[in-house]
Amino acid sequence: MSVSALTIPENNLSRKAQRDPDSLSSSEYDVWYCSAFVSSIAHQINEALPDASANPVWQVANAEGAIIGKLQVLMLVVTLAAFVSSAMGVSSLINTSVMERAAEIGLLKALGAAKWQILILFQSEAILIGLIGGFVGLLVGSALSQAVGWTVFGSALAFHPIIIPVVLLVSVVIAFVGSILPSRSIVRLMPVEVLYGRK
Repeated sequence: MSVSALTIPENNLSRKAQRDPDSLSSSEYDVWYCSAFVSSIAHQINEALPDASANPVWQVANAEGAIIGKLQVLMLVVTLAAFVSSAMGVSSLINTSVMERAAEIGLLKALGAAKWQILILFQSEAILIGLIGGFVGLLVGSALSQAVGWTVFGSALAFHPIIIPVVLLVSVVIAFVGSILPSRSIVRLMPVEVLYGRK
């Protein structure tokens, strides 16, 4: 009988357990036992079915582990590229908004608005953009991850609710970082020059 399971790549702890599970400390044993290593799953099957012998097909397991490792590296590169491009996109969007609303900013300054009050206005817009972008990205990313899960492993991937606030928080931080450079343009705008059309 063959058993298929969604596993994680083997590491030093799992290799140590393969050689001798008794050599593990209690904390190491708990981590190994509760992780989806091929060796720990085989060990638990042997525990549950004393009359059976679970023998992992290491060629398949190692191939899946290699695929997962490459996917993790690919996802990391894509994520970093997405962070940078998102920050640049927000920066460009806010900078365009500052240029289009230069007269409005100059008027606000002329009427006595403090620089920090104007900055809060634009940074609030950036945070709103980050929240909307984060929510849309969460939906698209979840759909793509499920597609990858079904394509590569033939099963759905678990969705953890903690991902939602983390994604939204990261999106807001990226939007805030992207609004830093346009904020310098707001500070440099002089009311007299802007209101008289000299930019």
